[in-house]
Amino acid sequence: MIWTYLNNKFVPRDQVSISPFDRGFLFGDSIYEVIPVYDKKPFLVNEHLDRLLDNLDKVFIQDSIGKNKFIEVINELINRNGWNNQVVYIQVSRGSEYTRRHRPSINTAPTNFIYSSELSLNPYRDKSYGEGLNLISHQDLRWARCDIKTTSLMPNIFSILNSNSNYDEVLLHNNKRITESAAGSVFLVIGQSIIAPNLDNKILNSITRNHIKNLLKVMGLELEERDVFLDEISQAHEVWYISSTKELQPVATIDDIEIKYDKKNLIWHSVLTEYVQSINL
Repeated sequence: MIWTYLNNKFVPRDQVSISPFDRGFLFGDSIYEVIPVYDKKPFLVNEHLDRLLDNLDKVFIQDSIGKNKFIEVINELINRNGWNNQVVYIQVSRGSEYTRRHRPSINTAPTNFIYSSELSLNPYRDKSYGEGLNLISHQDLRWARCDIKTTSLMPNIFSILNSNSNYDEVLLHNNKRITESAAGSVFLVIGQSIIAPNLDNKILNSITRNHIKNLLKVMGLELEERDVFLDEISQAHEVWYISSTKELQPVATIDDIEIKYDKKNLIWHSVLTEYVQSINL
């Protein structure tokens, strides 16, 4: 049996139900988090939950559980579902209201929903696996507060569906200025510099991005954060795709531009090795 958690109860997955009057369903009025789990231990759980609570505060949704209770529920769910490696998904909506209106009631109780699924480990931990991901660029059509992790992801989905299905991911840009991918962050290595787009309201403050930034410092490397543009892709000799569930993966092409890796000096694999070691600490 696979378990979920809904509003103070553990519920079997095939029995869980949420009202169609929930504002998360009607408006996308909800915040979410995705937490990887290795050997039944949630990774960077405090950082993910701190961002969840901060985002709830930013959109004026009440936190009705609290961080300690979230951790307790997550650990119980991990144990109930049993997989060694999992993906925990958390969604908190503003709650259900029978009258559909844009202005919510201040008395509406939030809907708290958590479930987990099995996590497939990053195949690029073995650097002999393939040459890398193939990306295609697309104009970033998302709203102006992408720093808040809301469930209103239609522009991300549209970008994916509007792109050639032969590509693994979509690289988003705002008039040629790279923001992030549809589901993760992107780093470039140009010359001696490891570069990531500047954080602003159009880019999520990624937990994995920050963790890798800290790992680079430990390795004696530095992340340069600045505006990055599509025409710089041809200068890159490494491009990294980064997310909580994918960890760090190399990119082989963007818009059919081949990334010409220096195979004698692969920075990405050294960073990924450091990342995996940090999981086991």
